[in-house]
Amino acid sequence: MELTRAIEALPDLERRHLLTSPEEVYQNILDPWNLDDAYARDAVFEYILHPSAELIALHDAHRARMTAKFKKQSER
Repeated sequence: MELTRAIEALPDLERRHLLTSPEEVYQNILDPWNLDDAYARDAVFEYILHPSAELIALHDAHRARMTAKFKKQSER
């Protein structure tokens, strides 16, 4: 409940930053630290009570990119 309130109090720009990993995370998704980052950003979406269409799109894009990079890098 506390986390939900804290996220709701953030400006929209900050919420957008919460939902997308830095570029280096996607480029080396198999690094354990990067996996933690990517999965945490995926999970934080569940704590946004009334996400805007833009936040939903960012979350979907992050999830798709995370999955694609994980699959591609796992095949090497």
